[in-house]
Amino acid sequence: MLAKEKGIVLHSFRYGDDGQIVSVFFAREGIVSFLTKSMKGRRNNNIRYMLQPLSVVDVAFDFRANRQLQYFKEMKPSVLLADIYENPLKITIVIFLAEVLRYVLKGERENEEIFAFIERSILWLEQSEADFSSFHIVFLANLLRYLGYDPAFDDEYSAVTDEIKRLMALDYESMNLHLTNHSDRNDKVEDLLTYYRRHLPEFPQLKSLEVLKEVFRA
Repeated sequence: MLAKEKGIVLHSFRYGDDGQIVSVFFAREGIVSFLTKSMKGRRNNNIRYMLQPLSVVDVAFDFRANRQLQYFKEMKPSVLLADIYENPLKITIVIFLAEVLRYVLKGERENEEIFAFIERSILWLEQSEADFSSFHIVFLANLLRYLGYDPAFDDEYSAVTDEIKRLMALDYESMNLHLTNHSDRNDKVEDLLTYYRRHLPEFPQLKSLEVLKEVFRA
């Protein structure tokens, strides 16, 4: 079945001599893995750019449910994220969030709301010229409601969940009024990741976390 959909790239890694395996999140199919063949040449330099973490792409592909790896028919940028990939602070954030999303979106299907939230957030970060150093915290907090987790009904860890409920009330425009320093942001990230791990036992220690903390050291 030929599908034409907007997707969000989560991860890519080299496969063989000149190919890559790419994980893309779609509103309907969830995470779909693709095999790209030759990545050499000028045309494929453009493809490599589109396979950056959290890039938003329009994809045409022949989806076959019984096939573990799909193949692109066509792929083009849906949105040009020039600033994110040229700004070392922004790219550090999206690498971290893409790693989180690889694990928390496993098994998600038919979820247009969560897709729309991620896309809106990416566009906000791309366009932001203000202080965005707490962006990832507000993203993780608000992502919880789209995943169906509600700290209001989780009494087992009240100290942590009370803090997370406060974070879920923040938005990107107001976050810097409440999250003001490096130590505070680190504590909030750890609280959120602890909460994710309590609900997702397979959620790992994240490789990108220490880089994120170091880059945003105040």
